[in-house]
Amino acid sequence: CDSQQEDGSFTLSPLINEHLNMNPNDAIKSLKRFVGSPRLRGCDDSVWHTAFTIYYLKNILPDHENVWRDACDRASKWLSKQIDDEKLEKELFSACKQYLIKQGSRVLYSTKRKNRESFRVHRLNVDDETRKTVFDYLRSKGTADIARSLCSAQESNGTFSPQTLTTLHPLIPSPESAVESLKLFASRPKLRNCVDSIWHTAFTIYYLKNVLVDYEDEWRTACERASNWINDQIEDPELEKELYSACEQYLIQQGVDFINKEGGIMEESQEEVDVIVLQVSDETRKAVHKSLCDDVTDE
Repeated sequence: CDSQQEDGSFTLSPLINEHLNMNPNDAIKSLKRFVGSPRLRGCDDSVWHTAFTIYYLKNILPDHENVWRDACDRASKWLSKQIDDEKLEKELFSACKQYLIKQGSRVLYSTKRKNRESFRVHRLNVDDETRKTVFDYLRSKGTADIARSLCSAQESNGTFSPQTLTTLHPLIPSPESAVESLKLFASRPKLRNCVDSIWHTAFTIYYLKNVLVDYEDEWRTACERASNWINDQIEDPELEKELYSACEQYLIQQGVDFINKEGGIMEESQEEVDVIVLQVSDETRKAVHKSLCDDVTDE
């Protein structure tokens, strides 16, 4: 509550940023990807800071309501005055909810990884039009040189080295962050505990087959060797299916982020953009909230 301004609005507290391991500027950009309304996307950052802080206080610190109640009441009144639309305000808080779960899932996975606790993971739910937009865009950037560069990073045993993901920068920030994010889309402990080379190889195979489709002559042989290696490691058709599903969802997530940074999906039409909807079970939501609440209590 110390971050509340005189007008009732909030700035994102350093404590929240640290707890959720997030950068304020990146947080705003990510939050806006969960809304379709141009008006919300164009809101001042103070609206997003305030809404997210309200949502965080009410859902992560419910046991300390006596501390934040008055501050939240002031902030809520300020926010309602800025938005002046109940439907938009509902969409605003829905975005806060989804982003909190997304960040919370990462924190939960990171802090609980050693204990190998399992929980149902989120799935990206994008419509066919958005999916097509992402893949069409990525394919338009594909070249034979990229295909050859990816294949040149294949090891003697058929795996693809981390260098393949480095080649895809800035779409893929780094091999390390890619593997960490990819595992968030896998629910089975066996996949989450796989060596990184399995994820490097599976994602590269998926990228070659689904993005560089026009250059199959360049990658066919390399992909066959890599696929055979994956089969030998996984030895389970269902697990392998989930592995490639995780690769697809991560690629779409990164593609949407990349396109939005370039100017946004459907920018020319001036219509409401298609947005990512994070679908999680109640079990996941409760696990995330409980973990974050426990973190605050422990501190």
